[in-house]
Amino acid sequence: MKTRVQQWGNSLALRILKSFAIEAGLHEDSPVDLFLSRIKGGEDL
Repeated sequence: MKTRVQQWGNSLALRILKSFAIEAGLHEDSPVDLFLSRIKGGEDL
């Protein structure tokens, strides 16, 4: 699934589809690990 970072109040957020969250067993306040592998047109981070 692809998503975009969006403004949410004074913060930034990643929104995911409900069907994706259900399949992944996610719910509100679920801890997740994020990593950046490559930025389009940029260098590895």
